[in-house]
Amino acid sequence: MIFDEKGNLYMGDLQGYRIVKLDTALRMTTLVKDDRLIWPDSYSIADGYLYISCSQIQKQPEYNNGVDKRTSPYTVYRIKI
Repeated sequence: MIFDEKGNLYMGDLQGYRIVKLDTALRMTTLVKDDRLIWPDSYSIADGYLYISCSQIQKQPEYNNGVDKRTSPYTVYRIKI
């Protein structure tokens, strides 16, 4: 999760494969929904963009009977905000 300079909170919906914005009036808006957003967990804001990395935590061997289901390359996405 990360706040912008206006007080909006950006966060990932891990089960819904989406990034949402919670504004200061507590209204939630979906910014993007995409199956490639696999466990978005790291965020940064710069130059009007939200940058997101996805760690694929739920695909680690610990959660899949010892089978590593993660796929590379790992990706950083950006969304205009």
